[in-house]
Order: sequence, then structure tokens, then C-alpha cells
Amino acid sequence: MTQQQTPSPSPFWRDMGVIFMARLWLSAGGRIVYPFLGVLATGLGLSVEQTGALVTLRTIAGFAAPILAPLSDTYGRRRIMSISLITGAATFALLALVPLPPVAALSFLGMGLALTTFGPAMYAYIGDRVPYARRGTITGLNELAWALAWLIGVPMSTWLMLRFSWRTPWLAFAVLTALGALLVQTMLPPAQTPAGTSHPQSALDGRALWHLWHTVWRIPTVRWLFLGAFFLSAAIETPFIVYSVWLQDLHAISIATLGFASTFFGLAEGAAELASALFTDRLGKLTSVALGILLLAGAVAALPWLAGRSLTIAVLILSLSIFGLEFGLVSLLPIASEAVPQQRAAVVGLVGMGLQMGRTLGGFLGSWLWQWEQFAIHTSVAAMFAISSLFCIWHIRHAVQYWEERGGNTGDGHEP
Repeated sequence: MTQQQTPSPSPFWRDMGVIFMARLWLSAGGRIVYPFLGVLATGLGLSVEQTGALVTLRTIAGFAAPILAPLSDTYGRRRIMSISLITGAATFALLALVPLPPVAALSFLGMGLALTTFGPAMYAYIGDRVPYARRGTITGLNELAWALAWLIGVPMSTWLMLRFSWRTPWLAFAVLTALGALLVQTMLPPAQTPAGTSHPQSALDGRALWHLWHTVWRIPTVRWLFLGAFFLSAAIETPFIVYSVWLQDLHAISIATLGFASTFFGLAEGAAELASALFTDRLGKLTSVALGILLLAGAVAALPWLAGRSLTIAVLILSLSIFGLEFGLVSLLPIASEAVPQQRAAVVGLVGMGLQMGRTLGGFLGSWLWQWEQFAIHTSVAAMFAISSLFCIWHIRHAVQYWEERGGNTGDGHEP
């Protein structure tokens, strides 16, 4: 096992702050697409449906994770994080400065590639710098950037659009993300990567890449992590793809009220990430994942039976389901970063691809099931997906217990 040295408090928290801010602005530039899809469509001269189709290119880019995620295992976490941030900044600027449909398509694809590459490199960097026993706390604090990207990004974008134009938020996030890239490259020290990490000449070699994934996929823990992430993502996406239509029909609410309700979802995300920072390492990472999944399953199962009583109850239960998802997922990430220390980014990228595939399945399935307009069908399927995720995650309990007894993985990726 590679010995990880805990850095002195001041530089360490400064470094985590740099990563936090860089991720905040990169995530904000991507997340504001959804609430302002109509504004964006008008600016591009397209219909909402056409613009939505362009946005899906960002999702499709997530399937490049098997190629992009291992790059930081080869070329270094800091370098790949910086390149990802520069790519994100360039795509934000391109969208704002050249608002043409073909350019927008390229921008959304670039956003997806930037997010797909940055995430695994960031989690691998944290895995290299933070001992396994503390990694749940640091991961949870870092994940607050994702929630704040919504809670800060949406009001900030609203103000900028009203005061200037629809292009201004993306220009602002382009500048801030580029600044994040500069800080990451100049202020972060290189992390000590485990022995056995890939050499540069093998990074983009097709045969070496095939050998890497063949080797990693043969490890049972990695397969169960991938499947657990797949089912977990499908569990939330299946009902949430149509929740707004269902909620509007159920309580006859306006779009403004629906938008206000979505604020509570952002707060639920933030609360879950803070809870993960406070409790995941104390409760145990696997226990925390299981509790999050069980809360998600219980919340979605209760939705069709309790949500009709009032809008407040409906929003509360939806928020609980998001809390369960985020708490379970954030608690899962430290486990993924320790499964194969020599290939941290590759494994985290594989888990990310599992989430993406589950999101894709859930989106298609949830849309298709709505032809019967029975939300109970969606929640029943979601609960089954959540239990399937728990079944997969439970299979890695012996490996996780083995790591926790030793303060981390032994480094060979094999089961105890």
C-alpha cells in the first residue's frame, strides 16, 4: 500500500478550496442550461425541443469516460484537471460569442467532455492526497460545489440576464472557469500517485487501453460498483424525468411555483453532501451508501400515496429522495477511488459511466412509461432499481471491510 502523507493544514485546505471553486464554476456553466433552456432556445433561434436535442450531446459525451478517465492516471491529475477546465471555459465562451446551432452543438459536446474528464481526475487527486479514513469527509465537502453550482449559478445567471443579456452568464462562467484552471495549475502541488500507475506512452494506445479495461473489469469489486451506480442512477431518473408534469397535473401549479419548488431540491443536495462530510466516515462508507439507497427507495415508493395530500408533502418527499440519492452516491465515491489505487481515475470514470448509462435508461424508460400517466408505475420501477443497486453494493462489503481495517486498499485491487 502506498503511504499517504497528510499535508499541513493550511496548504491542504487551500488546495481543496482551489479545487472546490474550480469545480463550482465549471458545474455552474453546465447546470444553468436546464432552467434557462427556453431562453437559450430563443437566443439560438431554435425550438425548445431542438435545443434539448443539442443538450443531449453533453450526455452522450459521458460515454467517452473509458477513454478520457484514465488520462490523469498517466499524465497527472493536475494537468488533466487544468485542460478540462480550459475546455469548459472555451465551450462556455463559444456558446455566448457565436450563438449558432452548429457551434452550440460543438459547445455542448465540449461541456460533456470537460465534465467527463475533470471529475475522475479530481476524485483521483483527492484519493491520492487524502487517507481513506478521512476521504468521506473531504469528498462530501467537495461535493457541496455541485449543489452550490445550482443555488448560486441560477440566481446569478438570472440577474446577469436581466441586467445584460442571455449570453452574459456563460461569458462570466468562462472567465471564472479559466481562472480556476490557472489556479489549479499554479497552486496545486502534484499528488503522490501509487506505484504501478500507467506510463505516458500507454495513455492513448488502443491495445494498452483495452488491456487496462480488461484487467480492471476482471476485478469483482469494480463490476459491482459499476452495476450499483447504474441502478442507482436509473432509480432517480425514471420518476424525475416526468415529475414536473405529474406535479403540475396533481396540484395544478404554475411554472413559477414549480421553479420555486426546485430550490428545495438544490437545498436537499447540499444537505446530503454536508451530511456525507459529517457522517460517512463515522458511520462507515458502505453503511452510509446503504442508508442513502434505502431512503431513496422508501421515498419514491411513498410518493404516489402521500404526495396528493398537499404540495408541501410532495416537495418534501421528492427532496428526501434526492437527499437519499446524493448521500448514497457521495458516500460511494470514496469507495470507488480506493478499489484500484493504481487506476483511481479509471475506476471513478467507469462508475461515472455507469451513472450516465443508468440516467439514459431511466430517461427513456420514464418517458415511455408516461403514456399510461400512472406515476405509481414510475415509482415502483424506481424502487426496484434502488433495491437492485443495494444488492450490488452489498456484494463488496467484505472488500470494503478489508480496506477499512487496514486504512485503505493494499494496492493490488484483488479481493480479500
